[in-house]
Amino acid sequence: MDPVIWIVIAVIALIIVIALIALAARNNNRKKLTEASELRRDARQREKRLDHQEAAAREQEHRAGAAEQEARAKSAEADMLRAEADHRRGALDEQKSHVRRMERTAEKLDPRHRADDDATLDDRSRDRGVGPGRDEGRPRVRTDSVDDPQDSGAGAGMSGPGAGPDGRRAPGPLDDAPDRIDPDAPRR
Repeated sequence: MDPVIWIVIAVIALIIVIALIALAARNNNRKKLTEASELRRDARQREKRLDHQEAAAREQEHRAGAAEQEARAKSAEADMLRAEADHRRGALDEQKSHVRRMERTAEKLDPRHRADDDATLDDRSRDRGVGPGRDEGRPRVRTDSVDDPQDSGAGAGMSGPGAGPDGRRAPGPLDDAPDRIDPDAPRR
């Protein structure tokens, strides 16, 4: 065979080998392009999902911030209402205490109430075996500050809290009142 034929066969074989290599490279590139486009598509879809999730997270953060702000406002309002209630409670307690003091003073000044106290004291004394007619030599102790001619002087007058140095009732808050009843005055 002639060397020209071998050269032609070698050139044809070389062209076939180059064509096969080019075809394989092209297929490989197509595969890579397909893979790349699929990856891009997946990345875009994931990016859209992430954007949607990020928007939802921002909205949730916004709602949480609004709820925190509302909670702070409600807490401040609750603190203010609690302080106002405490102030009112203190004022009411002070007023109630003042009313009780007024009632006690009125009871001290009311001769009918004092007569009821004497009757109650006499009933209690009889139950214990002491009192009017059952003194058995013991000095009588009176709860009102009226001088009693039956008292021997020992224990006469008032003793205990509210008693003055002379045994009489110490002056109270209403003693300067113009229409006051003097509890130290003898009863009529």
